[in-house]
Amino acid sequence: MSASVALLKCEAYEGKKITEQLKRLPELTDFPDVKGKRVLLKPNLLSGSAPEKAVTTHPEVLRGVIELMKSLEASSVVVGDSPGAGPSLPAAKKAGLYRVCEETGVKWVDFSETETFPCDEAVLHSQFLLTKELSRADITISLPKMKTHGLMYFTGAIKNLFGLIPGLAKSGFHMRYPDKEDFARLIVDLNLAVRADYAIMDGIVAMEGRGPGSGTPRPMNLLLGSSDLLALDITAANLIGYDGASLPIHRTMLSTSLWINSPKEIQLKGDDREQFFCPNFKKIPRIPDYAGLVPPALRPLLKNLIVPRPFFRHRDCIKCGKCLEICSPKALSFTGEGKKRKVAIDYDKCIRCYCCDEICPVAAIHLKRRF
Repeated sequence: MSASVALLKCEAYEGKKITEQLKRLPELTDFPDVKGKRVLLKPNLLSGSAPEKAVTTHPEVLRGVIELMKSLEASSVVVGDSPGAGPSLPAAKKAGLYRVCEETGVKWVDFSETETFPCDEAVLHSQFLLTKELSRADITISLPKMKTHGLMYFTGAIKNLFGLIPGLAKSGFHMRYPDKEDFARLIVDLNLAVRADYAIMDGIVAMEGRGPGSGTPRPMNLLLGSSDLLALDITAANLIGYDGASLPIHRTMLSTSLWINSPKEIQLKGDDREQFFCPNFKKIPRIPDYAGLVPPALRPLLKNLIVPRPFFRHRDCIKCGKCLEICSPKALSFTGEGKKRKVAIDYDKCIRCYCCDEICPVAAIHLKRRF
């Protein structure tokens, strides 16, 4: 099967220009019929970060998508997400997303009410406890931010749906599936259960380097849209210099035959791809798959040598405790008193999920190899 991915040039977060560009999507791609439908928009709200930090979907992109839904006569639009730690409403306010909902007259929803969603095609996880807003919606649209990701190298429309799992339950999945390939399979199973209808990616300003929460903003000047989330994410990953089809989630998803079967099936529409290609984008270095190369007894030793581990820069740490809250294996703890109080790491318990780094509001955690 083939899938169209729209590339739309957009150099600034100016609401009018964004809306004009997004209105091209129905003619360029297989856009869902939203007329008379209830639409759930799922932005990337990793944390309550200011829009200029490029951690979250920019509020002006959200505004443009809401205006697009209204112009296509959706009966109602709701917006929601569940950040890694803490309630969604304060985070949505800090990120500017809630303000846009108020100004456009749509409802911000939290994901506290849950429902079980089965996945008959699952390999690892046959059912998910997800937000009930999914079953209330007729159309689900993923609104990711173009970013690198410490564990999975890249995060886009596919990984963005992990936020449909409420609260700290997300970090529990890291504990259950610590292996990179297993976690990739989990994300694919989740997408099989959800079956999002469309995705629009905010790549006007992306995040390079230590994504998804501690990287650096990098202008890419584009929006992407597709009904095939895999085609969109492979395209975006290719633009920043990865071999998009070889990344763990994408490689696993290609094997399902439920999205595109090959990158050759991607049809790029809209503006010329070459102007968006960024070969010097700061990416997360790929780690060799060592599991099949050494005996099982030696794998823990090799993991300690070549897999980056979190290190705290204690002078930057504000001791907020968010990293302790999100750490499922309980590898983190406070030691000392007063000014000497700091976070300690038990590396024997640490599973290298990097949730602590994702959630740190001051980028006090660095990921590096031991040697």
